[in-house]
Amino acid sequence: MAAKQDCRVVRERQHNISKLQSAGATESEGDAVTLIPLRTLELIERSMDDPNCTGGAVDVYHKPAGLFMRCYSGVWRIIRDLSKMAQGATQFCRRSEFQKLGG
Repeated sequence: MAAKQDCRVVRERQHNISKLQSAGATESEGDAVTLIPLRTLELIERSMDDPNCTGGAVDVYHKPAGLFMRCYSGVWRIIRDLSKMAQGATQFCRRSEFQKLGG
């Protein structure tokens, strides 16, 4: 998958998010570094295989410790679901749609 997109995969034996991200950033050759787990890329690719999919977002489920943030997150999820909005840790879209919307 990475080769199709002219990306390079960096491997790290320890499955610790900090070590994985540090390994990717350390081995990067360009000025921009994107740290996305392979499983996430596979899900995005599967979504974009559908020609009707113009884009989306990878949701993150937060479990805040504080009462205020738990309430805020819960209310946001209700608003998100009712309005069919997407917000997440990673957004993706087709270049053609991005350009149609003016970038």
